[in-house]
Amino acid sequence: MIYILKSPLALYRAFRAANVPDDIARDAAYAVSADLKAMIDQLATKLDVGNTRINLAGKGHSADA
Repeated sequence: MIYILKSPLALYRAFRAANVPDDIARDAAYAVSADLKAMIDQLATKLDVGNTRINLAGKGHSADA
């Protein structure tokens, strides 16, 4: 089964609706936000490295031609 989290704010609101104390709900939302940022940063880095390799290959290839 696949679960999709809409946002850290949605998590915070769900916890608050379930009467979870505010500080715990806030900390959980910040932790999810930090995890999402880390995943996005990793993807961006991988895409940047991939694009750099493609660009270098393209430049090297055109220089040979």
